[in-house]
Amino acid sequence: MCLPPPVISASTYAPGVTADEPEREAERYSFRQAHQAGAFHQAQLLTADAFGKEAKERDVGLSFGSTLREQLEELDHIGAIRPILFDAGESGVVFREEVEFAPWQTYEVTVWDDHKQVTAYYSHWQLLYARGAVELGRVPVSIEWFLDDEQRQTIGPRWRDWYSRQDEHRRGLDDSWRQRILLLVRLQGRYFPVIRGTLTKITSSLVYDPDAGDMGDPYRQTVRDFNASAVLDELGLTAEDTKEMYQRLALQGIMRDPLRYFHGLFRMAPYRERAKLKNEARRAQDAFDAAEMLRRFQYDLNGELLPLPDELVDASGGEWRVRLYGHKPRLRYDRHDLQIALRVAHLDPHIVHVIVEGESERDCFPQPDQSAHRVRPVEPRHQFLESRWDRAHSPLHPYPPHREESRPLPGSCRRPRGRRRARRSTLEG
Repeated sequence: MCLPPPVISASTYAPGVTADEPEREAERYSFRQAHQAGAFHQAQLLTADAFGKEAKERDVGLSFGSTLREQLEELDHIGAIRPILFDAGESGVVFREEVEFAPWQTYEVTVWDDHKQVTAYYSHWQLLYARGAVELGRVPVSIEWFLDDEQRQTIGPRWRDWYSRQDEHRRGLDDSWRQRILLLVRLQGRYFPVIRGTLTKITSSLVYDPDAGDMGDPYRQTVRDFNASAVLDELGLTAEDTKEMYQRLALQGIMRDPLRYFHGLFRMAPYRERAKLKNEARRAQDAFDAAEMLRRFQYDLNGELLPLPDELVDASGGEWRVRLYGHKPRLRYDRHDLQIALRVAHLDPHIVHVIVEGESERDCFPQPDQSAHRVRPVEPRHQFLESRWDRAHSPLHPYPPHREESRPLPGSCRRPRGRRRARRSTLEG
């Protein structure tokens, strides 16, 4: 089934013109090859405006409009974050990795009348380091220090060396991420529909099939043709390389996730619900999505099931998850596991607490059908209140304990003997 690139939209890229092959040395895998193979069907490229909008939802200091274009052009110039390609209209497609930097005005295309615009496209996965590309070019200083000319002249050589290395790291940021972005782009057609689905469904993007004359689902064909070992050879990587990339992405997410204590619960939520998160929490989910693709790829490659992100920072190695869910780590969790995660977070709306006083009350209460409701059997807890002191120290008691034996418990109808005798003597008198 031959599937052409989809149609250009306002926020995503899918050109109808195939770029010409330049006369250069062939690489193992490149964005040109990804474009020709339809790797962007399931995770389409974003225009500069759409990329800026997604970046702002992740608390990345990018502007909008013409200012956004100037910012992105500057980031492209210094090598912090480069576009994947430019749509040059009738001239075809210019892949940024194949050419040296040129002012973006070079790629202007006349849209209508005399109106010209530059159409640059970015990958969704470049949002993983977009904040670093922006923030590494900034230095937080006080306004008093900034306005004082003498203070600015007192910067020591150590600080200059420090920020010089930071600037050097920023200028090579896109190159350092290129191999990871290429791997994610190569895998997104196979694994991203699973990531952006739900516990029971896979969300796939349909594309037009000219043979059938209708929209078709390329995911099934991708699954049938996918070969993990061949992909690894195509990218020139090893299983250890992908494992190291997974650990970096997983740690990048879990160390900065403000919702790390609810990690399992949020990962079981639908992708469209996770996409509603903002700022740091959203950036963490991006890292988890990328890491999950590498985790599934590693499993298909050699059957190794890598630990989840929250297990990498857990001293027990994830043993608590085995005791909690009642099974060993698996590639995908189900609704029963979601119910347990909700119960642990005290969010299960269907949980029922039954409190009885003793064995007789427990025997009279009917037990629920565990198999019908798929409820994990829980050992019942019983507490026998044999004395006033035990009742007063019971966790169910709403008042603090009383040390005087003659004083009644709150809610008791029996009055203390001392008060009764005093009343009797008054009546007799």
